[in-house]
Amino acid sequence: MFRSVATSLVTGRPNPVAEELRKQAIGAGAGALKAGARIERIDKTLTQLERGDLKLRSRSTETERLLRKQYLLTESSNFLVSTGATALAATQLYATGNVELAAAMAVFSAVLGFAFLKKTSKINKDFFKPDEKEL
Repeated sequence: MFRSVATSLVTGRPNPVAEELRKQAIGAGAGALKAGARIERIDKTLTQLERGDLKLRSRSTETERLLRKQYLLTESSNFLVSTGATALAATQLYATGNVELAAAMAVFSAVLGFAFLKKTSKINKDFFKPDEKEL
């Protein structure tokens, strides 16, 4: 191999091994010139990390999707609890003879119930695939 490279250099004829060695030598020289700047950047980054000046931020679309789902579920359960509480209040008011206030409370309970159903349908539409609904 050394002989063929030497012959190629002397005669000037192309030799694939010699050409590859030449390319690698040029690449190594260019890499050596850049190494100092890279080491300096790495050192600067490590110093920033040690001081706490550097913050890494990442986004996870799946996490954001799950948080949105959790928020909607919490909001939906709040509507459900409120519906039950106002329906119970309407029943108590009716039992004590205050029919007008009981009717108003029943209407408010119905509005909250519809809000609960709307939230629930949004959750089902946005987060559950058709095959998951059947399970």
